Amino acid sequence: MKKAVIYGERKAGWVEVPDPQPKEDWAVVKVHATPMCTEYKSWVAGHKAEYLGHEAVGEVVAVAQPCHVEVGDRVVVMPQYPCARCALCVAGDYIHCQDNYDFEAFMGTREGSATYAQYVVKPSWLLPRIPDGISYEHASLALCGLGPSFGAFEAIGLSAFDTVLVTGLGPVGLGAVVNARFRELE
Repeated sequence: MKKAVIYGERKAGWVEVPDPQPKEDWAVVKVHATPMCTEYKSWVAGHKAEYLGHEAVGEVVAVAQPCHVEVGDRVVVMPQYPCARCALCVAGDYIHCQDNYDFEAFMGTREGSATYAQYVVKPSWLLPRIPDGISYEHASLALCGLGPSFGAFEAIGLSAFDTVLVTGLGPVGLGAVVNARFRELE
């Protein structure tokens, strides 16, 4: 497969690496869209990087055994490699997991961990299906664009009658403005 790498200041390119293989209840996803997050800062600053991207959307193309997804499923690739067993993961707060998988130790390589690539491999429980009628591009907004502020606003019970201050209007901040603006009237 091909994956993106940063060679230096405003210099990036594609390199060929082995395709990832599914293992246990992990699935291989063909990446259709991946949001640009902090990777842009690395590119501008010239920080060399071989493993770019931490979330995406795409299509399941391989599984090692029956699991939460099937080949052909359109899915959102959630970030990180949480354990799925701790109290935080079980409660749905896996983003705070203190026992993340060591991807390289588990898979035997780091290849397949980055989403700026043709394929990524993930635990199947981190691959929620995309509803029919939603494009890959729109589904990718559930990630950093809209997801963090939506979850935060739900947790604090923000309503249309509340005032919220959003500082910083990058992708996450703009998503917060959208989520704050379209809260339900209670």
